[in-house]
Amino acid sequence: MSTALSFKNRLAAWLKRRNMPAQTFAELLKLDGLDSGASQAKIFSVLRDPHPSADFKNDVIERLSPLLVELENMCLKFEPVPLDLRDAEKVHQLLTQFRGERIFVLVLCELLSGKDGEVYIEAKRIRRIK
Repeated sequence: MSTALSFKNRLAAWLKRRNMPAQTFAELLKLDGLDSGASQAKIFSVLRDPHPSADFKNDVIERLSPLLVELENMCLKFEPVPLDLRDAEKVHQLLTQFRGERIFVLVLCELLSGKDGEVYIEAKRIRRIK
């Protein structure tokens, strides 16, 4: 049974809070090699299903939960400026850098104004610091 703590509801709330389209999340799964059992169509159908019992299978949740935690941790590193999470390839590039467990600094960045009035930061070049 789906509750406020179900993965479906947590994912939907996170995507909304971080302004990341479900399609981008699905594309990121493919780039990260986690799309088995969690295809774009499956993600959309679970998120849109109004029935409380609709949720992802446990094996899918076990693969997606760590990615969601990584993404949230990465977003927190850039606060107070939200990251632009609308492009899966750029998000994957940043996530790959973040996974290097090194502090990284934006050497050159561009502030972008989103359609929703939010300001996003888009990394143009990243330099790692040991």
